[in-house]
Amino acid sequence: MRDADVKETPYLEKREDIYKRFKQLPFLKSLDDEVLDELVILSKLQRYEAGELIIPEGVYDSWIYILISGTVSVVKNTKVITSFSDPGEMFGEVAVIDGSTRSASLVAATETTCLATDASFMDRVGEESRQATYSVLYRMFAEVLSKKLRRTDEELVRVRKELDKLKEEMGRLYEMSQNGDRFRLKPTTVDN
Repeated sequence: MRDADVKETPYLEKREDIYKRFKQLPFLKSLDDEVLDELVILSKLQRYEAGELIIPEGVYDSWIYILISGTVSVVKNTKVITSFSDPGEMFGEVAVIDGSTRSASLVAATETTCLATDASFMDRVGEESRQATYSVLYRMFAEVLSKKLRRTDEELVRVRKELDKLKEEMGRLYEMSQNGDRFRLKPTTVDN
């Protein structure tokens, strides 16, 4: 994992290509044009080489990222926890929502392009549209987090089934050993 030598654009003006990409993302479709304009203006395209650090664990910042292309790995204590590569995948939102430090590092697993948005713009939204903006953004965050929670639930079920199989196999081996059966275990490889 290398520190990023990030290649980024300056803040984007209302660029039609970015605006169109934003409008295609399911969780941004509900934003009105004024809020979407504000997001685009406060966004940068960032490009990372494979192995470059996107977000370091333990720091606080106000940036939210949307994956445009590539694969990003979530790393905790030097172990890859998961990876994702779906364009439009949002990450970095939890620390922005609850004001905490980053709970894991995010690393570009392949050459990766992200749209990075400074979420502190919410503090600068005019009083007249602040409530509507917060409402839309928190709804967007809720959609993103529910998708992530659903994936986590599915992974938990998969791991639970695997654990049950291992328990069953251990029980079978224990019974064999109690009956005086002799057996040899073959070494196997285990995926991380």
